[in-house]
Amino acid sequence: MVFAVFLGVALCVSAIPVIAKTLLDMGLVHRDVGQLILAAGTLDDVVGWLLLSVVSALVTSGLRIATVVGPVAHLAGLLLVVIVLGRPLVRAVLRRAQRSQGSAAVVVTAVAILLVCAAGTAAVGLEPVFGAFLGGILIGTSGAASLNSLAPLNNGLSATLAPVFFATAGLRMDIAALKDPAVLAGAGLILGVAILGKFAGALLGGWTSRLGRWEILALGAGMNARGVVQLVVAAVGLRLGVLNTESYTIIVLTAVITSLMAPPLLRIATRRLEITDQEEIRRQTMEPLLR
Repeated sequence: MVFAVFLGVALCVSAIPVIAKTLLDMGLVHRDVGQLILAAGTLDDVVGWLLLSVVSALVTSGLRIATVVGPVAHLAGLLLVVIVLGRPLVRAVLRRAQRSQGSAAVVVTAVAILLVCAAGTAAVGLEPVFGAFLGGILIGTSGAASLNSLAPLNNGLSATLAPVFFATAGLRMDIAALKDPAVLAGAGLILGVAILGKFAGALLGGWTSRLGRWEILALGAGMNARGVVQLVVAAVGLRLGVLNTESYTIIVLTAVITSLMAPPLLRIATRRLEITDQEEIRRQTMEPLLR
């Protein structure tokens, strides 16, 4: 049961970094459907990290009522502390660091905030990755640190830790396991459920919101991209022992395939959507900021 719940969390996530980069590269951020995909992907991302934190606690304690109530209570208390104390505290610390010449103080402060948040969630029995995610939200919404001051941190991570993470993810895979018919059939089934789940959700949401069929297709394509977020979830599952090498390989392949599906499907759908006057105004406003 715990494995099934964890697998459900792994398949429900969407990768907002992958979605945002895809929309930027395709020039779709200013489109209404692009804005809708980003909004839905952000909410999906938050819910996915919440569920991952709770399920990770269940993995170590087992699926019982007591072990469900505990992580949920810790999570509610943590979110309350973050909202009430975290935001003003992070804003004050970053503003003080911003006064220093150069961006070194801001970068060091941001790293310290991320580490403290990760340690805090680990201390209450939740997943440290979720704490780092909350720290990123606090830094991004504080308004005290500019993008330029955080650029060295972003560039440094992209040039060092990100390649190491992807290399490690690849080393843990066992593609040869797909030679087993049972493993291959399981991979096809999980991939089919992953794709069907996202497009069915887009269809239901789009139908109730009176969207057109091409808008629904674009929404499903964007939400179907799982990318690095699912890789992180898979790595957590492997570390906790809830996933073996075969299931880890299947989840990683699902992340790669669903992410590769997004651009061509988005291109097909958006070509059939007329550009409105409001979208054109939004494009002219956003274009200088995205250069």
